[in-house]
Amino acid sequence: VRLTSGTGACEGTVEVYSEGRWGTVCSNMWDIPDAKVVCKELGCGSAVSAPHSITQVGAFLLNNVRCHGNESHLWQCESDRWDREDCKSESDALIVCSDAMKLRLGEAITPCAGVVDVYYRGTWGTVCSQLWDLKDAAVVCKQLGCGEPEAAPSKSRYGRAGGSIWLDRVQCTGNESFLWECQAETLGHHECNHWMAAAVVCKDSIKLTLLNGSSPCAGRLEEKTGIIQGTISHTALDMHGAEVICQQLHCGSVASIKRKKYFGKGAGLVWNNKFSCSGSEDFLWQCNYTVRDAFRLDHSSDVGFFCSKHRAPRLVGGADSCSGRVEIQYGETWGAVCDRNWDIHDADVVCRQLKCGFALPTPGGASFGEGAGPIWGDRVDCQGNESILWECPFTPQGPQNCTHKNTAAVICSGHCGPRLVDGESKCSGRVEILYGNTWGSVCDQYLDLEDANVICEHLSCGVAVSVLRGAHFGTGDGPMWRDSFHCRGSESRLWECPTTWDQQSCRNNNTAGVICSGENWQLRLLNGGSRCDGRLEVFYNGIWGRVLDDSWDLNDANVVCRQLDCGSALQAYNSSQYGHGAGPVWLNGVECLGNESALHHCKRLPTGQSDARDGWDVGILCSEHLKLRLVGRGGHCSGRVEVYYNGSWGTVCDDQWDLSDAEVVCKQLGCGHAITATTLAVFGEGTGPVWLDDMQCRGNESLLWECPLVEWGQHNCKHREDAGVVCSEFKELKLVSDQHDCAGRVEVFYNGTWGSVCSNNVKEGTIRVICQQMGCGHTGTLDKQFGEEGSGPIWLDGLNCLGYESVLWQCPSLPWGQSKCTQGEVAQLACQEHLEVRLAGGDSECSGRVEVRYNGSWGTVCDESWDLNAASVVCRQLDCGSAVAVVSDAGFGDGSGPVWLDEVHCRGSESLLIHCDLFGGVRDCGHKEDAGVVC
Repeated sequence: VRLTSGTGACEGTVEVYSEGRWGTVCSNMWDIPDAKVVCKELGCGSAVSAPHSITQVGAFLLNNVRCHGNESHLWQCESDRWDREDCKSESDALIVCSDAMKLRLGEAITPCAGVVDVYYRGTWGTVCSQLWDLKDAAVVCKQLGCGEPEAAPSKSRYGRAGGSIWLDRVQCTGNESFLWECQAETLGHHECNHWMAAAVVCKDSIKLTLLNGSSPCAGRLEEKTGIIQGTISHTALDMHGAEVICQQLHCGSVASIKRKKYFGKGAGLVWNNKFSCSGSEDFLWQCNYTVRDAFRLDHSSDVGFFCSKHRAPRLVGGADSCSGRVEIQYGETWGAVCDRNWDIHDADVVCRQLKCGFALPTPGGASFGEGAGPIWGDRVDCQGNESILWECPFTPQGPQNCTHKNTAAVICSGHCGPRLVDGESKCSGRVEILYGNTWGSVCDQYLDLEDANVICEHLSCGVAVSVLRGAHFGTGDGPMWRDSFHCRGSESRLWECPTTWDQQSCRNNNTAGVICSGENWQLRLLNGGSRCDGRLEVFYNGIWGRVLDDSWDLNDANVVCRQLDCGSALQAYNSSQYGHGAGPVWLNGVECLGNESALHHCKRLPTGQSDARDGWDVGILCSEHLKLRLVGRGGHCSGRVEVYYNGSWGTVCDDQWDLSDAEVVCKQLGCGHAITATTLAVFGEGTGPVWLDDMQCRGNESLLWECPLVEWGQHNCKHREDAGVVCSEFKELKLVSDQHDCAGRVEVFYNGTWGSVCSNNVKEGTIRVICQQMGCGHTGTLDKQFGEEGSGPIWLDGLNCLGYESVLWQCPSLPWGQSKCTQGEVAQLACQEHLEVRLAGGDSECSGRVEVRYNGSWGTVCDESWDLNAASVVCRQLDCGSAVAVVSDAGFGDGSGPVWLDEVHCRGSESLLIHCDLFGGVRDCGHKEDAGVVC
């Protein structure tokens, strides 16, 4: 027996030799068992397929072959007599044996990760990703000697146009030795396109590790492919690629990238392929990449990372996750930090890493209680501008004479912790807020159901059932805070809500109380414009989870709207326009009649017996979804008027717009009275629909849509006619001088007028709040060098900020406009961290080496990461137009003094360099790398 007319010895037309001549075999009854015998006889492995051909190479010698498959030779099988030539189908038997097929991974960066390519009938082709999963990938990885599968990407980014598609709907058990032994469509038959190529990532493809960083989540990046090991060049990866690597290593997100041997010099080859990731990939090799001078030997460009889970600190024993005793983790063990060398700079870094604002002065001596376990940190020596704690010099093992009575603690500015007091459980009671070390109650005039929802979420108590007024849970012993929260209801922490500070007094018998559900089957809507539209989530077993349904309809949505006191349903979305949720799937396959009192009373699948593949997140738009906001000025009480209606934010036309209309807006938003009703898009042109036109409010309405109005969406306006408002409670802060934006006379805009601030009683806490609010650092000094005292009223006197406030008007003071200020007492100050900027070494004041003044000294900026966005900010700050060019490698000459900044990351829209993401603590830059700018 032999195979002819194929592309090799194991593929082709079957021929047999008998009585001095070669002839073919008729394909009548020809099948895989017959083909197996031939493949075995020829030493070609097993049979893959047994097709037929109409080529008729020669006379038929065999017909109706009937093998069991275990025979050693074809002539041991049953068949009709030799020389019979009545083959009715007029076709020859063909064979493709397994040894004629090949497997490889193409379009890949390693031999063990990439698109699955199959060689069949002389041509390489792909595998369709329909039904492709880890069991299929397991067979491929095993067949290629690449170990176990890591991933089975479908709709692969490696796919390419053109060529054959050989396999489709592959369904392996995982035990097969060859991919073509798996169940699949007939070879060459498919319903696929070339951008649905199946791929595999095998565990032996690339092994990534972070070395020399004292934990698995920090260090120099090294990779190993097969027997080749090396490092990766810093030019190969950006922040998105670093994000993928940290996620792949189960180390959280990227905190910072370190270049130029920060973690020591590697060995072996330096990988130089350029990876282009979006940041959402599961593995680095799923990113697009560009092959270039692929390997180098110069390790001066080795890259490393700090990932967020690199012994991430936590705060324990405080009111929330932003205050408490500092604990850090080594391996699986949490331990405290000795407070002997702990200072405000170290605390600032912890607050920044935990996204909790900045650090407030904190008493030592285990002020949040004594911990347990080891005391890890003996000496932490941060400058205060590091992005994570582990960028600071750090001695990990504590001394024997530091006990848990001397552990470091932190209170961050963003902690603003709520609690519920004197209720029947931890989920009901009088609302109290912790500022600094003081608990105080909240005025019931300024707390609504959306605010209460966030408090309940903050305390893991479900959703708000009701807000109780009139000191229902008592008056409390602490002060009455005058915060006015403006939550949407979907925030997870109270400090995420916009807040204003009202100076009007509130009596103790007006304390606010909240009752949270604390129960299963509570509902909320997220990612919409109000609490009455968005993606539906359910509270069950203490966790918010998803609702999935492919047949979600208005009957189901009506039950939700009624349960949330949001009217009736206008829209029911079953492939949610509000984004996909996270967490467990609590409800699936819901079928409501529409008259049920609660969603969980509807017919549904049993809880927990579904997963995220069973359907889509559902969304709802209820009739009571209306919402109002002011946009374009900054702050809550001034800007373009925008209304949320029918699922979209839109504007109001300025036809007939006047102070009576503006008065209703200001009152509805809790912003006092109207100062100005603006027209002609003073606050910029909006987008979306123009919802309202020809407003005719009397001024005493509670809501804008209670005014006489024409039908929603009917208008004759363009966005250049968008209406706006300035309310009396709109406040702004500025520092007035001819020198720069971070020093000068302190002025506040209030009640439509700029006025001054008295320096009486102004101490470090007040200066800190002013500098922080201006984006000018956290410290400063009173300074009388800025000339005139200004005109207008003196708005604030007796300021006594504690330092944790986010804006100046949250601080205790005399009422607005009441002052005991005398001549010469108007506040003027200079923030020490204002980063004064200049250009030196160029041919004009608008080109040269970038120099910044910090802590009284001029220094330079490292050119690593310095780009046109950062250059644009410098040019704008210096009033030098826009950036034309970026100059690196000390193109304007070597500077002197410290290199103050490294790894500057700007969006390009910032008004000051200090508003960009800045990294200090430069360890790897000299003046040969000073950055420059041409404006």
